[in-house]
Amino acid sequence: METLGNVILLDRHRFGFLAGSKIAALSVLPTLDWASEVSVRKDVSVVSGFHSQLERQVLDLLLKGKCGIICVLARSLYAKIPLEFQSAFTGGRVIFVSEERQVRPTKNSAYRRNQLVVSLSDELVIPQISSESSLHPIITSFTKTISIL
Repeated sequence: METLGNVILLDRHRFGFLAGSKIAALSVLPTLDWASEVSVRKDVSVVSGFHSQLERQVLDLLLKGKCGIICVLARSLYAKIPLEFQSAFTGGRVIFVSEERQVRPTKNSAYRRNQLVVSLSDELVIPQISSESSLHPIITSFTKTISIL
């Protein structure tokens, strides 16, 4: 596993957050409320790929807050920090994590990214997902606390 950023964020309590591309509409507001609440906590980190639309909305809230952000990539580490992360990265609030070598993400690397999100998490927070979701087998294998929003 390769990292870029503040490795101390890996020592905090880590909330894993995964959301598929299709989620229940009733889960959106509770998810954003959760993200707003956790964003002000300096003692925790949120682990996610921040790829789906809802994950991106959560990221926007987290970047405005104080919590740590562990961004798991489905590709190799960035050569240049993306603009949206620069302020938080400079402030020591972000770490990028990857087990991949290729520059472009693939369906398989996205699946492995989601598995890594789960393995790095102390606790999972997810919106409601269907049993047909590609996230379902990953989430059902998690043996720690899962909060469904």
